[in-house]
Amino acid sequence: MKIISKEQAVHMIRNGSTVSIGGFGAYGAPESLLAEIRKQFDETGNPQSLTVTTGVSPGSFTMEQKGLNRMAADGLIDTIIAGHFANPPMIANMVGENKIAGYAVPLGVLMHLYDAIAGHKPGVLTPVGLGTFADPRIEGCRANQKAADRNMDLVDLVNIGTEEYLLYKSFPVDISLIRGTYADAGGNISVEEEAEGDFEFELAAAAHNSGGIVIAEVKAIVNAGSIP
Repeated sequence: MKIISKEQAVHMIRNGSTVSIGGFGAYGAPESLLAEIRKQFDETGNPQSLTVTTGVSPGSFTMEQKGLNRMAADGLIDTIIAGHFANPPMIANMVGENKIAGYAVPLGVLMHLYDAIAGHKPGVLTPVGLGTFADPRIEGCRANQKAADRNMDLVDLVNIGTEEYLLYKSFPVDISLIRGTYADAGGNISVEEEAEGDFEFELAAAAHNSGGIVIAEVKAIVNAGSIP
């Protein structure tokens, strides 16, 4: 584990990276890191063209600079893969205005998909989404024309025997941004004062096992052995 500043952490995000972002709606977003990403983008133009993936996109249902609203700048995000866009309405507007490619994946499937990525599995095979917007015969999770114009298929139709399934395909995660309460010198993260924790583990595992980097924003560093 390395203890670094938020400025140093954001410098590690390369242009075009796939970045998973923790937080779940109003809870648990790594706000300091998101604010620093926007600051560095405004000042230098980097990082840019990111693919952002998250569950229920962090935000406050307002136009305030909170959650993913902080990243609502032309050129910063290229693609978003999420279970929900409404919490950061500035991002939802960018999807609606075709400024960024949007993919809406059923939330439960997306949670399992991060586990599949961490486990080096090809994806999640499930009947969930058959006959809906997620079905590749309909929209294949594409939420706007910009996504429809891309040669990127997130989901395939698979037949096993006489049954149809959807395969939501794994993709590598380069960077995971999460929030915890405490970290120790060994890199263990406590979420004891956070509103949720399991989702953060899944994002961290997906990045780590993709050969990527996990960046955790924490309240304080504690002694080794002090986290149960």
